Amino acid sequence: PEGTAPRWLDLVQRRGVTGPDVFDLQIAATMGEQGIGEIATFNIDDFIDLDGIAVFVPPETIESS
Repeated sequence: PEGTAPRWLDLVQRRGVTGPDVFDLQIAATMGEQGIGEIATFNIDDFIDLDGIAVFVPPETIESS
């Protein structure tokens, strides 16, 4: 979406994130532009303090046999 890049850059600058962690903020910016308010992730620290996003850890994965 058109507003994702400016939102992403704003998040990166405000949080002072560098390196690979910027891509978590890209996900957050895209979520915001699309009205998605929940994410299941094992990496909760990068999403926990973002406004409008509820973060939860998914249940253990089940391997198929």
